[in-house]
Amino acid sequence: MTESPDEIEPAPTVLGLTKLTKGETAMVDLADGASWINRNVEVVTNYLTKEFETFAITYHADSPRTHTFTANNGKKIFKLIIGWPTLADRTFTPETITRLLTEDVAQEMRLHGENGYHWTPST
Repeated sequence: MTESPDEIEPAPTVLGLTKLTKGETAMVDLADGASWINRNVEVVTNYLTKEFETFAITYHADSPRTHTFTANNGKKIFKLIIGWPTLADRTFTPETITRLLTEDVAQEMRLHGENGYHWTPST
């Protein structure tokens, strides 16, 4: 028995991801996906904390579009914007996030300022 899309009702969200409560789509393990994203967010936050030592680092999820990290010291604001699929991608492990260093993301954030640096990791 196949349900029509009209019969799927959204339930509460985890990091902005809608859990579907009906049909086969309910088998998707979104909680595990959220923990995967949370680990990647933590690694990015740790990187930014080291790069912007005197700044407060905040994080905002605008799912399913972007993850926005903001470094703010009260005088200057720098933003890092990463597409939602990047941090949700299971092949994008904390080890591969070291690309933040090799691609000098903090410097790019300084150049782009409040407008934000949209980072897409090189392949």
